[in-house]
Amino acid sequence: MKKQSGTPYFNPILKGLSDRDKNTHDAFGRHVHWGYWQNPAQANGSPIKFGEAAEALSRIICDRAGIQSGMRVIDVGCGFGGTIAGLNVRFSELKMVGVNIDPLQLNRAIELIVPLNQNSIQFVEADANCMPFLNKRFDSVLAVESVFHFDRHQFFGEAKRLLVESGKLTISDFLISERAFQYLNGFDLFGQQEIRRAYGDVDLSYSLARYRELASASGLVLCEAVDITKNTMPTYDFLLSTSNGMPNSWYDPSFVKATRMLQKACRQGSMSYQILTFEHAERTR
Repeated sequence: MKKQSGTPYFNPILKGLSDRDKNTHDAFGRHVHWGYWQNPAQANGSPIKFGEAAEALSRIICDRAGIQSGMRVIDVGCGFGGTIAGLNVRFSELKMVGVNIDPLQLNRAIELIVPLNQNSIQFVEADANCMPFLNKRFDSVLAVESVFHFDRHQFFGEAKRLLVESGKLTISDFLISERAFQYLNGFDLFGQQEIRRAYGDVDLSYSLARYRELASASGLVLCEAVDITKNTMPTYDFLLSTSNGMPNSWYDPSFVKATRMLQKACRQGSMSYQILTFEHAERTR
């Protein structure tokens, strides 16, 4: 992985936060990922409600991961540390590590988060594909809407190495449907150069079957897949409606095209947003 975040949409967000813009802070002060609405019809498009929805997404992923007090947790691609901040309030005696390749994102996390409830927190600048930790150190490995920036084969190998035998890897990702994957022959939805300028280097060519194959090759097994596409759909309208209103806006043809393409794919069922949980294959035998 390059020694950069590879996520150009972070730049205007960081600038807005630095300028103390209220809308940027409300929407992206803790999280820079999709939102989750229990009732999508009630989404009102406000920055503060979007921020709450992003927090809700982080929480539901942690719930699917089965995180409890006393565990050792690593969040890979931790962004501003929002997931760790949420766990810090909810649980006690956690040993948490946030990993990111971008020091600017880590700096914000370090400034914002103070350990509570006898928790310990460490933020580490590192490549997701080669992390500087001992084997079998963590009960839970998280990758909240970040895995598409990684080399998945290397990352899954790292996750397997880091997890204790009873541990779980839990991720959220955009999955291509099996039918669409068959017809598109693995077409990379975001492979075009102009779209890469908006969202960085991403790989959205994984289907559920391909994830099962990847898990098997890595010594893991997919134990749960939860499709939350409908609960995330208000994200697109929010991003498109506010992209030209934020300071240092990311509004440009690349961002609009990328976001509308993914919105259309999810509406039509050729893409989905899912939470996937994996365990050591040895546990299921």
